[in-house]
Amino acid sequence: MGNNLAKIRGKHQITQTELAKALGVTKQGVCFNETGKLSLGLATKAAEYLHEDVIELLGTDNFVVTPKTKEQKEYLINLINSL
Repeated sequence: MGNNLAKIRGKHQITQTELAKALGVTKQGVCFNETGKLSLGLATKAAEYLHEDVIELLGTDNFVVTPKTKEQKEYLINLINSL
């Protein structure tokens, strides 16, 4: 259940600290996003960095996304349209 960030991060053999540094967030931010609802902004950055599909990171069983910026809204619309 939930997002798959921890599983995919593990597949790439990247620690929370390494991912946090690459994404410009704290290790606690990565941990929070792995145990709770993954934010669209972090999911987008992580997907790009890990060369993975953002839907795989978010987990389709809990696909709840609330875009906050115009860019996030446009990204989500384009993502949905591509399905």
